[in-house]
Amino acid sequence: MVEIVERQYEWKTIAKYAAIVLATMVLGKATGGIAIMAVVPLLVLGAIMRDRPVELLFWTVFMLFFSMANRKLFANNVIAILTVRITLMLMAGILSMNLISRNKQAARMVTPFWGILAYIGWECVVSVQGWQPVVSYLKLTLFFVIFFALVCCTNRVNRSTRLNAKILRSAFLGLCIVIIFGSVLLRRSGLAQLQGEEALQAVLSGETVSLFTGMTCHSQVLGPLGAMLGVFLFADLVFSIKRFDKLYVALCLCCPLLVFWTSSRTGMGTWIAGCGMVMMFAFGAKGLGRGWKQKLTNLVICGTVVLGLAVVAVPQLREGVMKYVLKYGSDTAHMTTEDVLASRQGKFDEMFAHIKEKPVQGHGFQVSEEMQYQRYEGFASYLTAPVEKGTWIFAVIEEGGAIGMILFTGWAIFLIVTLAKRHAYMGASVFFTFLVANMGEFCLFAMSYTGGFFWALTFAAICFDVQRMKTAGMQVFWVPIERVIAEVTAEEGLDAWTRRLG
Repeated sequence: MVEIVERQYEWKTIAKYAAIVLATMVLGKATGGIAIMAVVPLLVLGAIMRDRPVELLFWTVFMLFFSMANRKLFANNVIAILTVRITLMLMAGILSMNLISRNKQAARMVTPFWGILAYIGWECVVSVQGWQPVVSYLKLTLFFVIFFALVCCTNRVNRSTRLNAKILRSAFLGLCIVIIFGSVLLRRSGLAQLQGEEALQAVLSGETVSLFTGMTCHSQVLGPLGAMLGVFLFADLVFSIKRFDKLYVALCLCCPLLVFWTSSRTGMGTWIAGCGMVMMFAFGAKGLGRGWKQKLTNLVICGTVVLGLAVVAVPQLREGVMKYVLKYGSDTAHMTTEDVLASRQGKFDEMFAHIKEKPVQGHGFQVSEEMQYQRYEGFASYLTAPVEKGTWIFAVIEEGGAIGMILFTGWAIFLIVTLAKRHAYMGASVFFTFLVANMGEFCLFAMSYTGGFFWALTFAAICFDVQRMKTAGMQVFWVPIERVIAEVTAEEGLDAWTRRLG
């Protein structure tokens, strides 16, 4: 049994990709981002030209993490971030050349994602009358380019005959180890604490907040990130590893710990909801085995009972939980729903007023009322114009009106249901977690910040699903898998298909 587990990932490859992340961090910081600008585009283009799907997916995910990484450790300055965007645009252009020609070999789990273009098309129409049309159209272009690059990268990975499933998982684990374990090791370090203006704004906000940032640039980033990575790894453990592997258990336990250290209610709620969705899919999934499902059931029951009894029986723990949820003041004896939502109420009231102004068409894509009074100088100032929104439910209506809300929610429900029907449980769970994370802060279309990395996690989960289904002999392409195997073996021999399964 241990021998089966060892074939799921490779320690040598994990160390290799973790070292790549650390080397990029050191070289980028030492050269002020020049090394990133010179090396990363070449590595991405080389992975495409040499058909190295693992390297391609790794660099794509890492580039999108780079913009939200700890600025004291990573050289994520304007030059480096601009290089990342240009590289993604080049990648999208190159990979799009064979997107249509080999569409039959595209995985069925990827095609439902194209449904979001209905919402994006509506935003293109209504943004002309929005608060700041120029900003809206630039951000629409940025979203489409990065989204298109992720789709093309995912298709390239899924149909490549050079892909090794064990190497793919190991490469991703190398990145996760640096982010998660690195954040834990930085707990008491000044390198992982907000300072200066950012720390002052956090204190002046009136909330009992944490200044701990970990390997990210802000505590409000680390909370949702810990939840997303926790659900991603837990889903992979449940559906692919199928046993309590020590490395996975350690990573999964560290994720909620990071969320707790950031005092993020959104992050904790996201992690709980995402793990719950994984368990719901696990109980109805095929191929997991009765024994493994029974172990998961026992884990959920025991964990829930122990935690519930601890909260009820230990007054200090109960008080701590109430304060964590409330975040304001110290009176937790008479906590109400209004108390829990107090930190968001001002933003909710403002968005309600905007929705009443234009309930059908909205005010435009990723803009705010203040933008119509601001003056921008140069192209870069338009593209980097920040916008702060509340929960996605109100933000989508504010930006696209009732029609936009219908298009987006209809697509989101369709996507989750379709992925579940096609047995892409990991992708469905991670996307659902992504939506829950946006209940606290709307980052769904922030492609140059947290949104881009979370989209990358979603598509990476799809790649993991496809590899699992290939191993089980399940249909993942629009044509029968037997036909794909025959075509691959006819062109490159039987070893090509065997190699891709790891």
